[in-house]
Amino acid sequence: MRITLKIFLTTIAFAMAFFGYWLINPDTRLESPGCAFATIIIPKHGTQYAKGYSNHGFSQIKHGASELEVIELLGEPIKRWTDHNDVLRFSYSKYVGCENYHIRQVIFDEGKVISKRAYYYMD
Repeated sequence: MRITLKIFLTTIAFAMAFFGYWLINPDTRLESPGCAFATIIIPKHGTQYAKGYSNHGFSQIKHGASELEVIELLGEPIKRWTDHNDVLRFSYSKYVGCENYHIRQVIFDEGKVISKRAYYYMD
């Protein structure tokens, strides 16, 4: 019984520490807890963000925002491209020197934001 309680309390302490890390780390707050866990295990990453990018600005982008509104919040993206479905994408991060990096993308349809992507890519 004592061993089970010790394991339980250790698990709770680890979970609380992990959740605290997830809340205070500006990169992982935008991502899932699983991504945050990955950055603890493999902390080295080669993320380069666009000039003017901020996690706060990224979190302020709302569904339906225009391209101009996004640029006002985040500055010019590192890359713009249209995918095979003619959907415009803005990328605000890229990898530099390491295959693991934080991805930040804004996706538009007919000039309006339809989704945002924030996750940790591991190769």
